Amino acid sequence: MAYCNAHQIDDTNWLLSVGVNKQQDLLKDGYNKKRVALHYVVDNSGSMGSMTNEVRNIFSEMVDSVATAPSSMTIFGTTAEILSSNITSGEQMRSLKLPPQSCTNIPAGVEKALRIIYGQEQKSCSKNESSRIHHILILLSDGEHNSGPEPKRAFPKLNSIVPDDIKLSVVVVGYSR
Repeated sequence: MAYCNAHQIDDTNWLLSVGVNKQQDLLKDGYNKKRVALHYVVDNSGSMGSMTNEVRNIFSEMVDSVATAPSSMTIFGTTAEILSSNITSGEQMRSLKLPPQSCTNIPAGVEKALRIIYGQEQKSCSKNESSRIHHILILLSDGEHNSGPEPKRAFPKLNSIVPDDIKLSVVVVGYSR
């Protein structure tokens, strides 16, 4: 039912991915239908170098193995850009074009992703869908914030974007060289 994969990024760094099997496998084994959307928020600053591209490709594998609802990818530099809010396959995610790299504005990326989550919840409620989406926001950065408001001041204000009853898990992955 569950798996863990290790992907070597370079000589000293590894990415671990943990998840559950696809929805079809869960249904086949008698489990309730679970809707899971992955929301990637990835640092696209100059300090990340080629890692942004590599991370996009590695994370795309989780879209195929974990996501059962449309996923999203938001890139942040000086500003944030939603590359897609309707990712349904790893191939689709790997084909997303990355913009030029710039500075690091972590709150801008998180805010865009939270607005995608809010929009998906509104759409789901309007369709009267019986199973709620479990949203998993995955933030990856080298943590060298240098543009826009400081995270410690900006993050408390982002709390108002999503209602308290949304199923949301947040995973923060730090990367350093």
